[in-house]
Amino acid sequence: MACNARKTVCMVVNPQCRSRMVNISFSLFTLKSTQLQFVLFFRYLGHIITDTLSDKDDIQREIKSMFLY
Repeated sequence: MACNARKTVCMVVNPQCRSRMVNISFSLFTLKSTQLQFVLFFRYLGHIITDTLSDKDDIQREIKSMFLY
């Protein structure tokens, strides 16, 4: 598998129950000696994915795009 280190990010998905959270901070990941960035959301195949697994942001983006034209 080939990975593009400039396009690759890390995201920690938070559990619904905070008491089950194992760790608040995570060690840094590197790929091809490039440090990967931790993000709260990112676009994947045109959809917005968030760390809460909510699709509110993606739905809002779609609604706004319908009314801009």
